[in-house]
Amino acid sequence: MKFSIDLPIGENIIECAKTAERSNFSHAWIGDSLDGDLFVTAACVARETTTIKLGLGNTNPYSRHPAIIALAAATLSEISNGRIVLALGAGGPRQLTPIGIETWDRPLLAVREAVAIVRLLLTGEESDYAGKIFRLRNARLPFRISHKLPIYVSAIGPRMLELAGEVGDGVFIAGPPLKHIRNALDRVREGAKKSGNSPLVGIQVVYSPHIDGEHAKAAAKPVVGRMIIPDRRFRSILKEIGISDADLSNVRASLQGGMKVVANAVTREMVEAFAIAGTPDSCANQIKEYAAAGVDHISLMPVGSFEDAVAITKEHVLPKVM
Repeated sequence: MKFSIDLPIGENIIECAKTAERSNFSHAWIGDSLDGDLFVTAACVARETTTIKLGLGNTNPYSRHPAIIALAAATLSEISNGRIVLALGAGGPRQLTPIGIETWDRPLLAVREAVAIVRLLLTGEESDYAGKIFRLRNARLPFRISHKLPIYVSAIGPRMLELAGEVGDGVFIAGPPLKHIRNALDRVREGAKKSGNSPLVGIQVVYSPHIDGEHAKAAAKPVVGRMIIPDRRFRSILKEIGISDADLSNVRASLQGGMKVVANAVTREMVEAFAIAGTPDSCANQIKEYAAAGVDHISLMPVGSFEDAVAITKEHVLPKVM
């Protein structure tokens, strides 16, 4: 299994990337948000690191045309000596709602066409593309990339999981509970059968390791509450794993308050479903369960101190799972 880590956007992101590289994580992922430009940030990280692969995203074809994504990713691939992995998805409310996109325009089709356009342009050939959403006319990159640039498709819902299995070099599943992961992987396999594809399967999960397991779970509560519960793409999963409507309503009502208010509304059941949180031994056991289910690549989203999470993981978690 590959282990990667999400970098916190902020002034210390370069140091965090160097820490991840020294700690032998395979990838460092840089999120696409309004907190900092994805591609500018990735260029800075690429210049200050040498071996760690850099994950972009997930990014989406609504805030940037797929041709712009292809050009930026290809440029970064050359700067980094081939260390770039691109994750493409439909985006979510944290990325799109602030810029006035409330309703996604045909997300399955948009992602399918975006993947096709990026792949087409990465060939370096002059290309036309007449999609239902996106078009190219005599478009080409100004250079040919020297290395393969894998495209992961980010997915949550069942139809996007099938599409990811069909067209992605990899699948990146956001926040999947262990109770749900096998159902998700079945959907990926259904999509893969359509094209004869064999994608890598990755997950991105909230991560809170601490010597005190209760402290770890408490720290994860506000992150789970703000990232998972309000996102409509998780509604069917929440229902599938048995989270009650009353508990969900309490969390949604709490989002107008501060972090403590949200933490008080999030239940232990929600944390245990959507986060790897607890003692190092407990975290290692949860990771083993994901591996046993068929996950190839896990990206950890640390809660709290990045440096502390990396240190605990390097010293006490990874030795138990590698």
